[in-house]
Amino acid sequence: MQYFNIVLLTIATTISAQLSLPGVPDAPLSIATASPLPGDKGPPLASEASSQVASISSEIAGHMSSVTSSLAAQSSSLKSEASSNMASITSSLASEASSISSKVSSISSKAGSITSEIASKTSDLNSVMGPTSTATKDNAASHPTGALSLGALFGAGVIVANL
Repeated sequence: MQYFNIVLLTIATTISAQLSLPGVPDAPLSIATASPLPGDKGPPLASEASSQVASISSEIAGHMSSVTSSLAAQSSSLKSEASSNMASITSSLASEASSISSKVSSISSKAGSITSEIASKTSDLNSVMGPTSTATKDNAASHPTGALSLGALFGAGVIVANL
């Protein structure tokens, strides 16, 4: 775009310089408007320059159109690629979240299983001995079993919380 602006500025400056001739008050406004001299056989120089400027301007306009359409196509391609990448990342994040959710569910299930096993063993110990009695011949618990079950539940809670 800057190239196009520079070319237009150059053309405008050239034409402006032709229109105002300093120090010549009775000169025509432009060489293009001056009548040709009687001895001239070819087209006036200004006419030739004007046709070249028109040709160059047309060529520049064609190039600008080509560049503009190329940029539009590249922009569309980049938008499509970005959209595809965002969809891929979103899908990847969703599958990762699903995997994490299933792992948390599995850990929660294991924690529930451990808790029920502790409760079952505590119940078995309480049935063999009273809640405050000491161990008998084949039981190794020498302290109250209520404290054992609370400690085990607390430990299971700490394990689950740290996962």
